Amino acid sequence: MTDSIDSPRDDANPSMFVIQTSNARGAAALNRRLAAYAGDETGTALQSIGPQEWMLARTVQKGIRTKLGSNLDVFTWLAGLSGVTKVELLNGKIALQRWYDNQPAAVGSLDSASPRQPPAAGPQGGWFSWNLEMVGAPAAWDILGWDRAGKPPWQQPSIRVGHLDTGMTPHPCLEFHDGTAASTGHVLIHEGANVFDPADHGSLPLDPLLSHGTPGHGLRTLSVLCGFQQGIFAGVAPRANIVPFRVTNFVVVNPVVNTNNGVAEGIRRATVDKGCRVLSMSLGDPCFPGSATGRVVDRAYEMGVIIVAAAGNVTSEVTFPGRYARTIAVGGVSASRRPWAGGSYGSRVDLCAPADDVYRALRDVGGSGRAGYSSKDGDGTSYATTHVSGAAVLWLAHHGRKIDDLYGNTWRRVEAFRHCAKVSARPGPDWDSSNYGAGILYIPDLLQTSLPDPAALTKVEDKAEDDLA
Repeated sequence: MTDSIDSPRDDANPSMFVIQTSNARGAAALNRRLAAYAGDETGTALQSIGPQEWMLARTVQKGIRTKLGSNLDVFTWLAGLSGVTKVELLNGKIALQRWYDNQPAAVGSLDSASPRQPPAAGPQGGWFSWNLEMVGAPAAWDILGWDRAGKPPWQQPSIRVGHLDTGMTPHPCLEFHDGTAASTGHVLIHEGANVFDPADHGSLPLDPLLSHGTPGHGLRTLSVLCGFQQGIFAGVAPRANIVPFRVTNFVVVNPVVNTNNGVAEGIRRATVDKGCRVLSMSLGDPCFPGSATGRVVDRAYEMGVIIVAAAGNVTSEVTFPGRYARTIAVGGVSASRRPWAGGSYGSRVDLCAPADDVYRALRDVGGSGRAGYSSKDGDGTSYATTHVSGAAVLWLAHHGRKIDDLYGNTWRRVEAFRHCAKVSARPGPDWDSSNYGAGILYIPDLLQTSLPDPAALTKVEDKAEDDLA
């Protein structure tokens, strides 16, 4: 324990204030008071990391010093607040370890009555779930001329999505490519890799479905992006070409288990080695990622790779890599078109997409291993992210060579997509654009928005490697 704000700090794992309170009511009141110092990038001032124990958002710490004076003894000031019983100043890695140790495995479970029951018919009379209808995915398929059968027009060799998550597991809605010329699968399992724990589970990006962390998360998120089972289930960009990478066992990426190295290596392999033009990252680091992650994000941005990342869930701020200005950060909404209560938010969010009771594929990891679908507990900006990365696939396919001719393999491709996605987004009721971005993704309007003049686009000059303030 340290009691000085001037303690030595590891740039990758900054000192974090950890506050203990006597009860939850006191914590709620404290959170409301501290939120006044949060600025415009924080979802909540306090993040629970244990019983009546809370980690203070970095932006709140900065805001306190800005508003009350840079010479303020923040430790003593916090300790004197009503309801606070103890304050510690911990290295970020230690604080995050405490949070990590208090998290149960998040596995998802099939509805016991009818796990393969498709969702109720949508307003177009189809078998598509509410989230697909909200973002206009079926109408977008019509624009692209897909008849719901056969190979879709976006399943092109030049359009690949790097999916960085916990790995893959077989499911009827995901057709694995077996590595042979005759295979028609769209999940290119042999081109991906396990860069997290290959010594324990092999080099293929397969999720071992362990008891800790978020087993099966890779399957669940990827199904929303590209899954397809005729008459039963569809993702946003059915049968899109996917290169999967196992980069973590837990969607909260953190230095406790050194998963930032896996994230950086996964980004490098997906972009440099495998030519992925879109990256879908339904994971986040609430602390500071290592500089290697920033460097590969910068390189991908300069190459014109569209990195779509989650804002985060119930974290004190938008998490990395979504917090990087050079990525597309996605927040979440419910079926009411209002922000999903569990999502992180702030000025770094570009737009939102469905994140509540999302219908997705599952494997029951509780013992039976059966495959099915459910909307139960289908919550999180992880799912919002895959809606936007799927939309990026459709956008690339719709415009085709015109995008190449206008923007080439440069940062302009990323900014053109960001522009079109934000201009075409549809705000919900009483929309707060300062915290939830331009609005809710609507793919038909995205596809029909005119591509911007390359000369009108502005490069994000804040390098990801340096964007840690």
